Amino acid sequence: LGDYAGQVLRLPYQSMSAILVAADGDPESDGASWSTATTLGHALTLVGTDEEIWVKAGTIPVAATLSSSKAFVLRGGYAGDDDANPGKLAANPVTVLDGQDARGTLLQLTQSDGAYANTVERFDFVRATGSAFVKGNGGQLVMRDCGFIDNRGTGAGVNGRGGSFSGGMVSLWNCRFVGNQLPEAAGNKAFSGGGAYFSGTVVSMDGCSFASNGIPLSAATWYTWYNDSGAAFYATASRVTARNCRFVGNRQPVNQGGTSNCGGTIRLVGNCGGSRFENCLFLGNEDSAQNTAEFSASDPMNFGGALYVGMDASSRTLTIDKCTFAYNLTDGYNCSAGLTLDTCSATVRDSIFYGN
Repeated sequence: LGDYAGQVLRLPYQSMSAILVAADGDPESDGASWSTATTLGHALTLVGTDEEIWVKAGTIPVAATLSSSKAFVLRGGYAGDDDANPGKLAANPVTVLDGQDARGTLLQLTQSDGAYANTVERFDFVRATGSAFVKGNGGQLVMRDCGFIDNRGTGAGVNGRGGSFSGGMVSLWNCRFVGNQLPEAAGNKAFSGGGAYFSGTVVSMDGCSFASNGIPLSAATWYTWYNDSGAAFYATASRVTARNCRFVGNRQPVNQGGTSNCGGTIRLVGNCGGSRFENCLFLGNEDSAQNTAEFSASDPMNFGGALYVGMDASSRTLTIDKCTFAYNLTDGYNCSAGLTLDTCSATVRDSIFYGN
């Protein structure tokens, strides 16, 4: 059971009936068939514990944050054209929740019973201005084949542009975090986790990809930000297990204000003991400084690297197994472009470090 040893985990299954949802559904319908499909907002009020919501493939504009504290299964990507076969998938089996660059959070799940799990699969969360997806409280969450794409916040202090996950347990399978960025605008400060932010949770990810998160790679002008860290993801007090994942072309600014609290494509802080990276690729990630002359041996930038680890005690363990760190770049002093180990007890085996 690995990360789930000693835990009660309710594995989702696909039932033969569900509340059916379409972008043009009737907000007063019960969603008993595709011909009487309802809206996603109404379905969230109707669904019961361990029940399912199936959503037709296509794009749903999100005008107001969708929220629920219930434990249920949410599946997207259905064809939605055959009441005799309601479970038929579309040729492109994905449902897109679109914030249209105007909605802060698209979907927020806050169920708190650790004996139950929310499941979300075949959904893309795009163009939100804050954290596109939020998981809170102590429940379990399973996400499969989901995308967190082109979420570009405009305000300060948003952690986890693609997704923010806190409490309980989180499993991410074959999920994509792509192009989640802090815009080039003065005053956007104190954000952590371009792709994702994990706090006080147990994280397991397999087959996930994080690409071009953080700051646009084509940026010509960089502003003054403080405490910016974790272009791909930031984890605090969270045990993270990542297998078969790719972290490619993420860009993170280093701090430009006289302190060094910034940087790292991935940043692990606090009690992240027991974290493990296995068969992962870290390729072409960058920590960039506006003016490296600001940094000196007496004022170093200590937090760079494709993976930065600064836990709360040297006894906290980290394992890196069969990983590749290649062509990563960092500016500053006292840090490595590939792997920076500040505070932890690390075991690194059968891994490649090349061209950093």
